[in-house]
This record gives sequence, structure tokens and C-alpha cells, in this order.
Amino acid sequence: MIGRCLRLCLGGSICRVSTLVFCVVLATPGSALARKREPAQTKRQAAVEFTRQIERWQKSDDPEEEIDALEAALKLEPQVKAWPQILALKGSRQQVRGTLQSALGDSYEQRHKGSRADNLERAIAAYEAALMVRTRGSLPEQWAETQNNLAGVYRSRIRGDPAFCSTSPMPHRSRCSRP
Repeated sequence: MIGRCLRLCLGGSICRVSTLVFCVVLATPGSALARKREPAQTKRQAAVEFTRQIERWQKSDDPEEEIDALEAALKLEPQVKAWPQILALKGSRQQVRGTLQSALGDSYEQRHKGSRADNLERAIAAYEAALMVRTRGSLPEQWAETQNNLAGVYRSRIRGDPAFCSTSPMPHRSRCSRP
């Protein structure tokens, strides 16, 4: 970029200082003008990394690695503007997000590292987030599967009243958690 600007300046009879300054600013990595060129690259990188994290999750049998990959994918998902065509998961963006949230709940439920109580609470949060997408009306089979998984975690729950939580049709964490 700088080379092209210098050729423009040196090749002409009059080199405007403003042209040279513009070229230097444009070529400077941290400049505002340079950052305007970055979003397309950043979006592509986010899509590639999102796909890589999903593949990493699908290939893993280790809950720790699954959690890392799923949390990374869920964090990247809002940055992905063009939905990757090569994505192994099929469905709308919301369906994929629900699948990732449900899988995160599964991984936290199976996790051995850390506090069992904390892992179960994180599993509950992930399943509840999945149910925001996997509704009874839109995805009845996935909704039922997620409800079943959520009920299993509530039965194993260490904090709160598992009896109340397992009998409530849509338990709310505030009523199921002990102070």
C-alpha cells in the first residue's frame, strides 16, 4: 500500500502532502481507516473459527474439551454474519444455537472437574437457554428431549429443593435455589 502511494507521489510532478499522509494513515495497522477494512476479514475468521469449534466439540469425548469448544462457539455465533455452508449442524441459526446450548448442558452434567453443584447449576442454565429456542410449538421433539434432560439434572440437584423442581412444569431457578 505504501509503495503504491509513493509511486503516485514520486511519479507526478507535484506530490501533495495530504496524499502521502493519507497513504501512511491507511497503511498503519491501528488506524481508523485500516480498521474499516478489517471487518470482512474478521467476519470470515469468526465463521471459520466457529466451524472449527463445532467440529472440535463433535470429535471430543472429554467433557472439559466439549465445554471449551461449545462455550467458544456460542461466544463466536453472534459475530458470524454469513452462516457457514459447510457447517456439520443443519438447521436455522436458532436451532443450531439451541443444539449447542443443550450439548453444553449435557457436558456440564457429565463433567467431573470442579464442584458437582456448580456443574449441575451450569447444566440447568444451559438447558434453560436451549429451551428459549427449542419451544414446544416450534421444535416439539427437541423441546421434549431438553425438558427430559433438565428434569434429570433437577433430580440430581444438590442446591435447592429437588422435589419442588422436579414437580414444577417450568421450574424457575430462583424458587429452586437455596439462599
